[in-house]
Amino acid sequence: MNKQEAIKNYNEWINRNNMYKYAINSISYDDETGAPKKAYKERSEVMNFFGMELFKRSVCPEFQKIISDLDRHYKSLSKEYKRIVDLEKEDLKKNIKVPENVMFDYQKATTDAYYYWELAKNKSDYSIYKPYLKKVVETQIELGKYIKEDNEDIYDTFLKNYEEGISQKELDIFFDTLKARIVPLLQKIVESDVKIDDSWAFKKIDHDSQMNMGIFMAKAIGYDFSKGMVRETEHPFTNEISDHDVRITTHIYENNFTSNLFSMAHEGGHGVYGQNINQKLNGTILKDGASMAFHESQSRFFENIVGRSESFSKYVFPQLVKLANKKLDKVTFEQYYQAINKVTPSLIRTEADELTYCLHVMVRYELEKLMMHNEVDYDTLNELWNKKYKEYLGVDVPSDKEGILQDVHWTSGCGYFFSYALGNAYSAQIYHAMKKDLDVDALLEKGDIKPIIKWLKAKMYKYGRLLQPKELIVAVTGEPLNVNYYCEYLEEKYSKIYHL
Repeated sequence: MNKQEAIKNYNEWINRNNMYKYAINSISYDDETGAPKKAYKERSEVMNFFGMELFKRSVCPEFQKIISDLDRHYKSLSKEYKRIVDLEKEDLKKNIKVPENVMFDYQKATTDAYYYWELAKNKSDYSIYKPYLKKVVETQIELGKYIKEDNEDIYDTFLKNYEEGISQKELDIFFDTLKARIVPLLQKIVESDVKIDDSWAFKKIDHDSQMNMGIFMAKAIGYDFSKGMVRETEHPFTNEISDHDVRITTHIYENNFTSNLFSMAHEGGHGVYGQNINQKLNGTILKDGASMAFHESQSRFFENIVGRSESFSKYVFPQLVKLANKKLDKVTFEQYYQAINKVTPSLIRTEADELTYCLHVMVRYELEKLMMHNEVDYDTLNELWNKKYKEYLGVDVPSDKEGILQDVHWTSGCGYFFSYALGNAYSAQIYHAMKKDLDVDALLEKGDIKPIIKWLKAKMYKYGRLLQPKELIVAVTGEPLNVNYYCEYLEEKYSKIYHL
């Protein structure tokens, strides 16, 4: 078989796979944004069916032959197809070892867990969710036994699913460095004479006004609603349905308008990345973010470095006042800017300020390590969560809803949370590199986001998954990951706000 025939066969196979993914993603988006609760079992069966069909197609002899045929022409393939072959061979190497019943049990466990997590959160009752969380982790560990490398720690197996080439050893050093810089800075802020009053921000702003404010924010950071949409959900997320359909979600609290505002900036950041990856990669497995940490680098970049910056706030604040149905008419810009950057150790990760945010991630990272090594008692896991929140953030957890049930991620298993902290570090390093080429503050003060997205497209988005994460950060910034850029960004910003 010649090279063009091998490429054609591969593309046709992947196009069919993408149809399955389109169905799964569409159903999943509906499932989490208002589809009828009583139809949960039918939706679960459909998603499990499509998920298993997709898994079968990823390991069947016909697909193995397609990759083998393509691999025979490896030396003459383009760099894109060489990377595709490398990724497909790696996935095949893992997936082919997994019995169908093991994959089915894991997928069913994750589908069931989401339903019972939402139920448990609404009732603030961890005991409802507990057996389903335990089942997810048990089936994930069982799955890991088939796909892990010899002598590889099982948690490393799943960390690599989200960040190619990462390890616990690297992450332990990364988190130790963050903790050593963040905790002293937090202590200085606590002892500072500057006390920010943000009580005004918790006055009621009606649902429709908040949605309009959130849509404005998403548009302002460059999210394209002609290739996306927004719905409400219990825990906000972004779903890339297809190349031209990247959907976001939010959750509106009428007595906390900044929650929705920065949720839209966060998910909109994911959306900007998904909508602007090189169109040449459409339909291929390279049409995706380089890793989940790189995806989080964009959500956190647009939420915090852009969205909470003084320069961008000068642009958006007058518009928010107009959209707030007179509820912000007496608020000054200085009050707004200080309130959205107030540092307060808190309960909820998604509401956390930039400085304490990574401490929330550390709690989850440490608990995941215990879960993946069968070193927890699920009957008291919520109590361990509460203990760590007291230790790391100095706060008492009053309920399961504000504690272990606040995040949806464990319904899909362990391994994701570190991506948020690593993404923060990537975002600051990317920002540092961007400022060498652009007057970022001047652009943001005018609300001119286009040059920033153009820079990101040229430096980062054009690659999709073409490069490994460690290669991509060098391509974008000229050097390997350096967590000091993030620490310096936090120290500079908060020293100014709190007059340190």
